[in-house]
Amino acid sequence: TAQRIESSVQSIGSAFVNLGVAIGASGFIKNAFSEFARAEGISLRLNAAIEAGGRNVEGARSRYDEFAATVQRLTVVDDDAVLSMLALAESMGLADSAAQRAVRNSIALAAAKGGEASSYIRLTAALEQGNSEMLGRMLPALRRIEDPTQRAAEAQRLLGNMFNQA
Repeated sequence: TAQRIESSVQSIGSAFVNLGVAIGASGFIKNAFSEFARAEGISLRLNAAIEAGGRNVEGARSRYDEFAATVQRLTVVDDDAVLSMLALAESMGLADSAAQRAVRNSIALAAAKGGEASSYIRLTAALEQGNSEMLGRMLPALRRIEDPTQRAAEAQRLLGNMFNQA
């Protein structure tokens, strides 16, 4: 009788363990598919933005993928986040080194001010287009510079230094 009870308890315990493993595996698979879908969506948006700019998607993607991998190695920002910011920069009319600089500057601002790098991409893309007005709120040193060209150059210098420290 004691052996039957012990055997029943072991069977029930084993069933719960198997159920837990199945639920865990199901959650892992669901998360893996969700992450894949997110990454694929980022990739499609970036490709569409490059193509909308009239450029060769394959060549630009090769450079952007390499840039994203390098940024991931050097910072805490993952490559998908970099590609997503590049897609936004491309959609705002930036390409190649200007888009990459906007991403680096966004990462620099996030490191200095806190928050997510992606929340600063519009500011840094505007800087690439010559508008440093909005960055004056984030970088007080820019407020004293009257000339827009000098203000943009100083913003680039400050952000470059911040990225090197990020």
